Amino acid sequence: MLKIFPPTVFFLSLVPLSVYAEPSTNDLSQACYRQFQSLSDVSMCAQNKFKASEHLLFQIEKKEPKMLDTWFEEEYFKKDSRRYMPISNKEFETYKYKYCAFSMSLMGHANATAHEIRRLSCLTSLNLHYISQLTTDLKDTQKKLE
Repeated sequence: MLKIFPPTVFFLSLVPLSVYAEPSTNDLSQACYRQFQSLSDVSMCAQNKFKASEHLLFQIEKKEPKMLDTWFEEEYFKKDSRRYMPISNKEFETYKYKYCAFSMSLMGHANATAHEIRRLSCLTSLNLHYISQLTTDLKDTQKKLE
């Protein structure tokens, strides 16, 4: 084990901390379970988290074109980004639902409410990861050359 440990620490240290910043599906669902005792309240908690992440994602996607307009790059790059950004956002939506459907299929015969809580937590987690990615990428468009 000692032979494996140092390389593992080395490679994990290369991963940016932002990768670990967004909560996982399990973190989100467990937060709701710890906060509430009734399964219906846990379900509402997961639903509210999902709605909040959808709203935030919508706001970020709405802000994208405005941020690209202020980008210092040539119009060619701006035009390319404006064309691909909606395609990327749409592909993410497709991926998000398919990935979480696959993840739910691995749960087997779980309670329907537990299934829904896990599904909503999965969707919320992916939304938060995508929001983080978009925010980081859009910050790069705001850097000025010195």
